[in-house]
Amino acid sequence: MNTDAISSLQKVDPSDEVSSPRWMNRLLGLFEAVAHEPDGISLARLAVVLASPKSSLLTLLRPLVAQGYLTHKAGKYSLGSETYRFATTILMTRKFSSLMRPIMEDLMKASGETVILATLDRSAGVIIYQDVIESVQSIRYVVPAGEARALYASAGGRLMLAYQDEAWREAYLTRTELVPLTDRTLTDVDELRKLVLDIRKTGYSFSAGHAVSGAAGVAAPIFDADGTIIAALLLGAPEARGQDNKDELIRLTTLAAARASRSMGYSEELTAK
Repeated sequence: MNTDAISSLQKVDPSDEVSSPRWMNRLLGLFEAVAHEPDGISLARLAVVLASPKSSLLTLLRPLVAQGYLTHKAGKYSLGSETYRFATTILMTRKFSSLMRPIMEDLMKASGETVILATLDRSAGVIIYQDVIESVQSIRYVVPAGEARALYASAGGRLMLAYQDEAWREAYLTRTELVPLTDRTLTDVDELRKLVLDIRKTGYSFSAGHAVSGAAGVAAPIFDADGTIIAALLLGAPEARGQDNKDELIRLTTLAAARASRSMGYSEELTAK
């Protein structure tokens, strides 16, 4: 899901005179106070409610207004469009995960392997494992939800990279050092360019020992109603099992991803946009 709102919120830079824990409590209290006043709240009232000096509050308020998280009109502060977008992103992420969960469970049962739902953090240039259903086999691929993976090495990362616009992809490839994560990590940028183009043609990504030694992964795209990739559906397996069952794992993953895309309103064949 979109992480731009989270990234831009991190730009808020309180003055050095406010310690981090105190600043965070003040920031959260500020949003709560403003949210409870649909007609807006004045700086003087905020100072009373939060028991904070006006000067300290202004340190927080000014960048929040500048970035669109708050509005300031007629001497009163109200929630801005970026706050609503941020809240919508959170709600959509929760709804999205609940829609995907049954599909992930069915895929785990059909494949016998660990299933992962991953999204792109464009600002950090990584994918994030949002949800994980582990295989029940004694030897299995294990990864915690919340884990981040490099785009250039992992199956899910390469898939996400392949479906980004060319300008963003080239900017990523230009600025990113392709550090070897294993002895098989692809570190030649021209070979990586060719690989991501192949992924766009086939509609899936496969990796074996490139990001994690001894592990294999298959990833397929999940699209929203307008054909934009919103997530990657992955299978993670021990490398030997992944290689032996590669064709079947690809088939199961792409079918499950197509089902997930349909649940998001995508009705066309899964072809490169």
